Amino acid sequence: MVKIGEESYSAILKEEYPINELPGVTYTLHEEDFIQARGQGFIGNPPKSNVSFIFEGESITSIGEFNNKILTLLFSDNESDRALAKKMAEFARDSNPIYLPIRYNLGRIYSSEGNLSAALREFKMAGDIFPEYYRTFLHMGHIYASMKNNREAEIYYKKAYRLVYLPTEPGYYLCSLSFRTGEGSVFRKISEKKPEEDLSFWGNLCLAEKNFSGGKKKLAFKILKDLDTKKETFPIPGRFYYLLGELAFDSSQKEIAKSNFKILLDKKFDPIFLNVNRKTIERKFREIQIP
Repeated sequence: MVKIGEESYSAILKEEYPINELPGVTYTLHEEDFIQARGQGFIGNPPKSNVSFIFEGESITSIGEFNNKILTLLFSDNESDRALAKKMAEFARDSNPIYLPIRYNLGRIYSSEGNLSAALREFKMAGDIFPEYYRTFLHMGHIYASMKNNREAEIYYKKAYRLVYLPTEPGYYLCSLSFRTGEGSVFRKISEKKPEEDLSFWGNLCLAEKNFSGGKKKLAFKILKDLDTKKETFPIPGRFYYLLGELAFDSSQKEIAKSNFKILLDKKFDPIFLNVNRKTIERKFREIQIP
C-alpha cells in the first residue's frame, strides 16, 4: 500500500495513519503534476529498491531516487536534458514495470508531447497498479476529451470523482465537459450530493465555465476576476488562466491578459495544451506587448 500527499489520507487510502505508521513507500505530488518519491512519512530520501538495474554503466539501487532525478532533468530548460529524462523514464519502466511514479510520470510526459495512445497505455497501467489514485483517471479523462471521445472522458472523470473525498477538481472537469459539449448535465446530476455551502474555487470555476460556454462572457469574467487564487493550497489549473486571459484579451484589458497568459505559458506540462494551441497563446501574448 502506498501514500501520496499528506492532505489526502482518507481520499486515497480510505483510512488514516499516524505519521510514524505511514507505509514505507510515500510519494508527494509536484506542482507540475508529477509524482516524486519520498522516504517513510515524507521524510528523507526514497529507500533502496529490492531490485537494482544498470543504466548507462551506473548501478541504480533506488528507483525512487532515479525517478526524482528524472524530474529534475525534465524541468530543465535544456532540450537534451528533457530527452534524457524521457529515456531514463522508459528504461526504468522496462526495468521495473510496476513502479507507480514512473508509469504515471511517463503518462504525463507522453501526454505533453501529444503521444496520446502511449500516454493512455501508461495511465492504464498506473491505474491497475494503484486504482485508488484519482489523478490517473483524471488524466485519462483529459486525453479522451481532447480526442472528442466524450463518453470515455465522462467515464474516467466519474471514476476520478468517486475517489475524492469532496467534489472538487474532477467535479469541475465533469462540469466543463457538460457545458462545453452541450451533452446533458453530467456534473449537475452528480453534484446533488455536494454540500450546499460548498461553492469552492472549483464550484466558481464551474459557474464561470457555464457562463463562458453560454455566451455570458462578462459574467464569466467577473466570476474569474473575483477568485483569489493566492488563498488556495493546490496548483491552479491552466484552464483558469486560459479563460481569464482570453476574456481579458477580448475586453482589451491588456495587463490582466498579459499576466494570465504569462503564467499559462510557463505551465509546460498543463493538460490545457491538449485542447489549446500554445502558439496561439504565444501570438496573443506578443500582441499585448506591442504599444
